[in-house]
Amino acid sequence: MSVEIQMPQMGESVTEGTVLEWHVSEGESVQEGDTVVEVSTDKVDAEVPAPATGVISKILAQPDETVQVGAVLAELEQGEDGAATSGDGVAAATAEDEKETESTATTAVAEAPAPEDGDSRVTPVARRAAAANGVDLAKVAGSGAGGKVTKADVMAAADGDGDGAGPAGIAVSGEEKPLRGPAAMLANAMNESRSVPTATSFRTIAVDTLDAKRKALNGVLKESGMKVSFTHLIAWAIVKSAIEWPVMVRAFEERDSKPYVIEAGSVNLGIAVDVERSDGSRSLMVPCIKGADSLDFKGFHGYYEDLITKTRENQLTADDFQGTNISLTNPGGLGTVASVPRLMTGQARSWATG
Repeated sequence: MSVEIQMPQMGESVTEGTVLEWHVSEGESVQEGDTVVEVSTDKVDAEVPAPATGVISKILAQPDETVQVGAVLAELEQGEDGAATSGDGVAAATAEDEKETESTATTAVAEAPAPEDGDSRVTPVARRAAAANGVDLAKVAGSGAGGKVTKADVMAAADGDGDGAGPAGIAVSGEEKPLRGPAAMLANAMNESRSVPTATSFRTIAVDTLDAKRKALNGVLKESGMKVSFTHLIAWAIVKSAIEWPVMVRAFEERDSKPYVIEAGSVNLGIAVDVERSDGSRSLMVPCIKGADSLDFKGFHGYYEDLITKTRENQLTADDFQGTNISLTNPGGLGTVASVPRLMTGQARSWATG
């Protein structure tokens, strides 16, 4: 029985996404729940799991290809009992598909030779990167799941940091790749922020009383399992201030070359979260506490912690980023004495604590 692996819906406002990297190859067996492909939207990246146990019979969307939500990314073949098929029929079909693809496709870079221990050890993206950089995949140690060779492994080898460095005397050019997902969204927002008029003010405020109050609160909340940080309290203070002075959440917008002021219907507070990814890279996410002005502190704290958990577990959807009109970041943990936060389009205030 054939099962379709589709581009998932990742928020009401998301209609399409881009295939980043396949974790499996055609003809490879997978277990239900295994990650088969990574996809990206302009809001968030996500891993798509196998909907059932079986064999990947056909990959229909290639890396860097943009597809609509609901489009079929790949087909998975199940046995009659739901287990993976024997593989002979699928392997034969896969071989025919690969043969046809090789005979009709025109590529700018020659395909890399398959590693000695089989295609399943190397991701398709890694194979193309190896071909472009002259890296011998047989000498590259994989850091992915089950020892799978990823693009990062190939690039490390190409730079001479791994066992599979390219041939001596061949200079490897710097890598160029398109930004996608949160990184692309952030870069675009930072570029747009240059059109928003801003003013910055630095204040040094004693926090002795705040610290004492925080310790007292945590003493009371200890039995319930709750805990509040300085950032929780500062974020709550921003919300209360925005309620008292609504002008704090007015946003600027230019329409037909004329300036407009946008009155906010509610306080939607964005919380900047620094996230470390599985490949060691870092990403900045700013999910939003919507309607923060309608919450009491307990509800606010719960909403805040829920967003942090969803961010760390890569469970955010595009809707979690919508509507932010005021935001908070905390670079003080990195030793920052003062910083100038950027004011994004549609926002009225951006706060940085140190």
